[in-house]
Amino acid sequence: GGPEPELTVKFKDLVDGGSREVPRESIDDDIKASILRDDIEYVATAVERFLRLEKIQKLVGAVNIKEVVNAFTDDLLTMRSAELEVEPDPLTRLSCGHGLVRETAQGLVSNYFVRPSTRIKARQGLIEFSVLNDREDVLIERSEKPYSYSLLIDIASQNHPVNIVSQSPQFEQSGAVLPAAFSFHSEIPSVMAPLRQFLTLDPPVAVSLSFALKLSGARKIHDVKSLSDGKSSCSLQELLCQETFGASWSPVSPEAKVAVNCPGGQTFEFIHDIAEAVPAVELAAVPITHPRDILPLLATLRRYVVFNTLFKSCFDAKPWESAKNQTQEANNLLERRTHLVEVTVSNAATWLQCGVVDSRKESIVFLSIQIGPHGAVTVSINSEGASLSEVSTWSDTVAAVIHATMSIPLGLMALQKIRGKKIE
Repeated sequence: GGPEPELTVKFKDLVDGGSREVPRESIDDDIKASILRDDIEYVATAVERFLRLEKIQKLVGAVNIKEVVNAFTDDLLTMRSAELEVEPDPLTRLSCGHGLVRETAQGLVSNYFVRPSTRIKARQGLIEFSVLNDREDVLIERSEKPYSYSLLIDIASQNHPVNIVSQSPQFEQSGAVLPAAFSFHSEIPSVMAPLRQFLTLDPPVAVSLSFALKLSGARKIHDVKSLSDGKSSCSLQELLCQETFGASWSPVSPEAKVAVNCPGGQTFEFIHDIAEAVPAVELAAVPITHPRDILPLLATLRRYVVFNTLFKSCFDAKPWESAKNQTQEANNLLERRTHLVEVTVSNAATWLQCGVVDSRKESIVFLSIQIGPHGAVTVSINSEGASLSEVSTWSDTVAAVIHATMSIPLGLMALQKIRGKKIE
């Protein structure tokens, strides 16, 4: 019946041949939290990581692996702390900074993108953020898993530059806003060693094959499934929406169609042509040589995540009520309210356009979506008979809806509402 025993965890990070200890309070807290929640598997995985690093150390010999890991960790945490001083809002740093970086028992981890529902819940105060030890920024998820990256050190067949001392990153100019450029100490040389540093991505991100090939030496880039016409590479469309573009999308059936039923009895039938297939792969890890590589990579990864999410909102019917399950009477009603939307993709991950058939006026309303670095969304609308001021207002409103929901169908619903009539 006495008081609960107090749990104390002390992680000893020994360097300089074991003669000096580097305090890692964030790792202490992470191990303690996992023990308190009875997550022994997490602790076991952390131990496996430490043993793996020891094995690599024996293979590379001269270069101290702990110094490499600690130097990279310190640099990334320094950049995160600098961004925190400029922008205290965690959602903004999730969108255009290095993310929510934390040092854990399983290594350095950062959340760099969250799903729209998580973002909305965070704005409503339903998601908790906290800062531990002034260096650890934690996003506590209660629902959906965020996009994250982590640092991996691996053996390489040839020497590559690695840093064993912190590069002392600093903002290139005072009063910077995110995304901000960093400068690094130019007098600190890197060393050459048979090692590669990777950012592993969880979950993997579907990207165009052309982008993946630019990342020379990328690890775990793989095709998931061949197209039904026998092509050796997989398309971005198939990776994103397997059920829609996997079996039915072929030269025999060149157009894929998906009906998306939205609230209010409106149905959008999205159409996409096989001629726009984009060769693609899933990216699970990317090689880097310096902490300065991270932010440019995140700028492109976020762009792909936003593009992929928007495309899936049209052709992945799972989140929506299927029209096939409706009664005949309901189907007749839906047919009267069905709007054909032709989706065109150009420069994958940067631009897509929706041409909405307005049968009442026998014209088409064009909704163009430009996706910039870090997933910034810009919307432009071209509608016959509308004034420039009207189109500008519509574009701003629809852009706000798409940015908040990452849903093109909901963006089109907003467009209907502000136009004051149905698109039919």
